[in-house]
Order: sequence, then C-alpha cells, then structure tokens
Amino acid sequence: INSKVLLQLLAGGVPGVLAGCLLARRVPPKKLKTAVALVAIFAGSQLVWTGSRMLVERRLANRARITAQAGAINGR
Repeated sequence: INSKVLLQLLAGGVPGVLAGCLLARRVPPKKLKTAVALVAIFAGSQLVWTGSRMLVERRLANRARITAQAGAINGR
C-alpha cells in the first residue's frame, strides 16, 4: 500500500462522501442522477484521453527506437 496515495484518496474521499450524503437529501433525484452521470462521463473521457496520449507517445518512442536500430545496422 502506498501511504501517500492512500492519504490523498482519504483526503478527497471522506469530504466527498459527506458532501454527497448531505446533497443527496436536498437535491431532487433527477438532478442528482444528471450530476453523477456528468461526473462519470468526464472521468471516463479523461481516462480515454490519458490512455490514448500514452499510446501515441509509446508508438513514437518505438518508432524512434526502430529507426535508430535500422540506422545502426545500415551504418555498419
């Protein structure tokens, strides 16, 4: 267990749960469902964006490595 990550999750999670419980009692269900759906959509979009950026960076690094290897073979 990474203590630093655990503390960060607790620091954001506990207040989030408490605020969510208070809001759930006061906000109409339809608006609450919309808010939760929007948060899920944004979180999913961020995951897709980050994953696609990592794939592009990895592909470029592999292409550069292959080019360097080909240049080393041709240079012999």
